[in-house]
Amino acid sequence: MADRILLWLRRAALVALVVDWALMFGGTHVPIPPENVLNVSDKALHFSGFWTLSFLLVAVLTLRTGATWRRFALTLAILAAYGAADEWTQPIVGRDCDFYDWVADVCGCAGGTLLGLAAVTAVRQTVRKLAPHAPPPQGSGKEGDSPQSNGSGT
Repeated sequence: MADRILLWLRRAALVALVVDWALMFGGTHVPIPPENVLNVSDKALHFSGFWTLSFLLVAVLTLRTGATWRRFALTLAILAAYGAADEWTQPIVGRDCDFYDWVADVCGCAGGTLLGLAAVTAVRQTVRKLAPHAPPPQGSGKEGDSPQSNGSGT
């Protein structure tokens, strides 16, 4: 049961990741940036956008298998490369390529990934503790039912 819950959570995180990533790509590649009606720093928008993206990506990468430093590094590498490519392609649509936007992207990635790893670890522990365990397969406990047994007890 716990594995099914974690699989469902991973799928939900994947859907959210795809939607978020598509919206971010579209939002950064419109020819004329929309007015900043929130009066928020451009760097804060970059930080929060990549924070969310990294949180979701690390959830997708680790919900079923567990958090590791390798997955932390993979998430940072993927999103730092994406952030750089995103900045480099913005001049195509008349927007500025700004190194400090990329720095804000990477900082957001680091924060989102660290919190994501902590959240995934907590969720996995909670689900494993609270979810009822699946019943043993039928026939277990009877001699001769396991694939390794030949029924003779040897």
